[in-house]
Amino acid sequence: MGHNHKNEETVLCNLIYLMDMGIYDGHNILQIPSLNLKISLFLNNVQEKIVQAIFSIEHPEFEEDIIESVVGVGENTKQALESAAKNFYNATMTPLLAGLKDENYDIFEVFLQKKIHLFRKYESDLVCIGNKESLINQDNSLLSIIKDKLPLYLGTKKAYIIKLFASHSVGEYICEVRINGVLVPALRDMLVEYTKNWKNISNYYAEKQCIFLLQEDSTYEVCPYTRQNIIDLTIKLISAFEAGQTAEDIIYQLEDSDENNDVIKELVYLIPEIYCEVTLNNLKYSDIIVLMEESGKNEIIHSTQMRNYSYVKEAIYTYFEKNKPSDSDIFKIISQSKRYFKIEQEFNAGKDFKDIDAGYLVLPVDKDYRLF
Repeated sequence: MGHNHKNEETVLCNLIYLMDMGIYDGHNILQIPSLNLKISLFLNNVQEKIVQAIFSIEHPEFEEDIIESVVGVGENTKQALESAAKNFYNATMTPLLAGLKDENYDIFEVFLQKKIHLFRKYESDLVCIGNKESLINQDNSLLSIIKDKLPLYLGTKKAYIIKLFASHSVGEYICEVRINGVLVPALRDMLVEYTKNWKNISNYYAEKQCIFLLQEDSTYEVCPYTRQNIIDLTIKLISAFEAGQTAEDIIYQLEDSDENNDVIKELVYLIPEIYCEVTLNNLKYSDIIVLMEESGKNEIIHSTQMRNYSYVKEAIYTYFEKNKPSDSDIFKIISQSKRYFKIEQEFNAGKDFKDIDAGYLVLPVDKDYRLF
């Protein structure tokens, strides 16, 4: 018995109507050939009055698919499905389409490794759920709260989607800032501070906004490695570590290979550190990375600015799921981590495990190291 795509059809045909463009393929995919865009839909949970829809957006210039989870609510299932399409359109597709159609934009600057990267900025309207007394947010934008700090978390990718969410429910403030899906605690804390000034709000009140940044061709440098290349290479390097090789051994062996030396070193030093973060995951880790040259010169960045950081993390999670490595294999890798050394020292000094701060990450780099 094949899956009846009636519900998917309702959502995607509504989306075509709202966007005034697109072709529905009869299953769960919508194509927009003129913009090179493909949107896949997965309906996770369809109840009578509420549905959960997960959209995945692909574009040749996006290095990873944009995944967006949306809830739709209505008097009946059909209305709930239509509401999911509308919420997705308002929150995510409005800024995205404006960007891909080259509409009016402001420029957003990111300064990294003594270079300026220029991004075109497109933002959705602020979506409010529930009621509050007056317009506390005079700018009517969540972006305005984190705008000055946001460039410190952006790297050199072609596209970034930034999702901002602030809510208050039963005496609790729940906020999120995600850059290409990755949570950024320091920016979230800025939203929490902002929400504490809300006055006379209904039991549940929330604000959402989505920002799309597209880097100008004039400052964009194509990365020689794709996400999949990095994942494959990470898994290959994990095997070398498990075979008992040290970071130095691996770097020495791959010195004359076709691989980019900067990338190899980056991965070889990141793998043990991120292994540590993934396995000892109830400790405090900073998202700061210090790029340290031999001369002692350094640059401080955040992990979201380093393209390969999230790819290595993804590869490690995938590897754990598939290969279920033994404790001794895991230990071979984390024991090469500087963070692990610090954790061990603090633990041996009698510090309670939950109070240990694993701190930031130091990455040894060459003088002419390029951060992709």
